[in-house]
Amino acid sequence: MVEGASNSPLVNAVYAAEGTSLVTNLGTAGIGYINGDLTVALARLPVDEWIYLQADSHWTADGISTGSATLYDRVGAFGTGVVTAVSNPAAQIDFSADATFVAEIM
Repeated sequence: MVEGASNSPLVNAVYAAEGTSLVTNLGTAGIGYINGDLTVALARLPVDEWIYLQADSHWTADGISTGSATLYDRVGAFGTGVVTAVSNPAAQIDFSADATFVAEIM
């Protein structure tokens, strides 16, 4: 990302895929994981800057989680984000106190 320059479709896709950890690790108590790795696989580039994520999986064992999300644009699915994260309950991010965030996800 460069100030004053438009992002390429690839940059937009990877930037949006960063949300994979958020959408796959979000629970009723917020987010208690630190993202350790992100893999982004694309079948094609997005058609515009609007990119949507759908959480597909969340698996945990022994303080490690993995999650995957599908990336969509207005044409359809075009890629996948996969994250590996480590549990960190001491740094739990609880969005329930933020009325703006709660209103946006409902």
